[in-house]
Amino acid sequence: MQIVMVGYFIINVVLFICLFIIRNVSSVFSARQELKQVVAVLVVAFGVEIASLLYLDETMYVVMGYFLYVNLLASVTCLYLTALGPIRNTYKTSSIIPFSLN
Repeated sequence: MQIVMVGYFIINVVLFICLFIIRNVSSVFSARQELKQVVAVLVVAFGVEIASLLYLDETMYVVMGYFLYVNLLASVTCLYLTALGPIRNTYKTSSIIPFSLN
């Protein structure tokens, strides 16, 4: 468990460094906001995992491995923020057919 906690700590440090580095990126770079959102989601998710390993280590939540679902939820959220959301925002319906044919 110590190796996992050290790994999460290292990942959080790297994510904070990434957030610090991209603060000076020009706003013309369109993925800047997405990067900030992804870094924030991952920091929160890894923070919850570390906190659950530290403070809830004998509960069924940790013993059965349910805390790993936080990482899965963070991954799905990051997928939405980086791929599905921008695709949904750029989708335009046809003026002739106001609904999709799918």
